[in-house]
Amino acid sequence: MLVGLAALVVLLVATAAVAFGATDLLDARLLSELGAARGSPVARVALGVTSLGDTVPLVTLLVVAGVVAPMRRGGGWRLLLLPLVATVLGRLLCELLKRALARPRPPVRLWAGPASGHAFPSGHATSSMAGFLTFAVLLAAGYPAGRRRALIVTAGVVLAVLVGLSRVVLAVHWPSDVIGGWALGVVVATAVLASTGGPAGPAQGRAP
Repeated sequence: MLVGLAALVVLLVATAAVAFGATDLLDARLLSELGAARGSPVARVALGVTSLGDTVPLVTLLVVAGVVAPMRRGGGWRLLLLPLVATVLGRLLCELLKRALARPRPPVRLWAGPASGHAFPSGHATSSMAGFLTFAVLLAAGYPAGRRRALIVTAGVVLAVLVGLSRVVLAVHWPSDVIGGWALGVVVATAVLASTGGPAGPAQGRAP
């Protein structure tokens, strides 16, 4: 819950900063440092990573993982359904914010990959964080508390972070767009998990 509240604060601060143009100079400077040239090896890797945040691959990955993982950990319907709910909800809220702020993306001449729509917050960062984090927390709950739980949740967060960073490397989003997307994704994941009573532990029928 504290993580979700902290993410909400970050989201509110980022939204206000973007709305008033407070991040413009820093965004431009960071983008000039991190953006990759179109067709470069770095850009090609980033395109592969960013595809994990595309709607169809992301949903497909979560469905496959949600079907396979319960066979090993007894995750049941929550592990299959809740990450999808978080992903869709995150995307819807993201689109509402995009339309409200209507922030332009970086100049098209800088893009090293395809993009459309407004900039803030990043839809890829939002969807991947909401989906991967929800799935990772639910999967980790099937194990006793300890290093394995931490590694599973960390892996989910790292995946979402890499997807978000790829959007900056491809120069299709400003860095603050990605930060806002990550924060929104954490808020959504936390809310979805909390609304269903939180992740169930291994004592509820999961194998140790």
